[in-house]
Amino acid sequence: MRNVIESYGIGQSVYTGAPLGEKNVPLSGIWANPVLSPVIAALPFAQRGPDGQVYIPDTFDNVLASIPLYSRYRNWMLADPNRVEKRTATWVSALLGLGVAREDATAAELAFYYDELLPTISRLKSMNYVIPTAEQLHEAGTALIDYGSQPTADQLFPTGEVGQLQTTT
Repeated sequence: MRNVIESYGIGQSVYTGAPLGEKNVPLSGIWANPVLSPVIAALPFAQRGPDGQVYIPDTFDNVLASIPLYSRYRNWMLADPNRVEKRTATWVSALLGLGVAREDATAAELAFYYDELLPTISRLKSMNYVIPTAEQLHEAGTALIDYGSQPTADQLFPTGEVGQLQTTT
């Protein structure tokens, strides 16, 4: 409620005294993704700048900041400017199923994969452990919904191969 009073009542921030309503700010956070950005740009108060980015009045941005999901997401999203595009693409991909995720892992992410994940996967495979594919995991997730909260391993993986060690005779 404070943000609405600041933006459309007194016209300044209560905490900083900064004036509101004098400028447009770039659309950020979840609203700046490739799916929602054109929708926001079509609204009468939004403007598309010469750089192609969508701008909204700082008063409206201040009101949006009062929504915890928006403000927390925006703050996390913009915390590392080098990762904004990657984070947005990942969230759009995860939430909407759109394949816009890019392959630009950081050195730390690559090191984790090559130093931790790949050796673990290789060791499990050398012990004849069968690692489920993405399709099998999707089918198992569907089975969880179909069977309720306590399905058996045979219901999740009816072939009996995934997740079991091979026995030798």
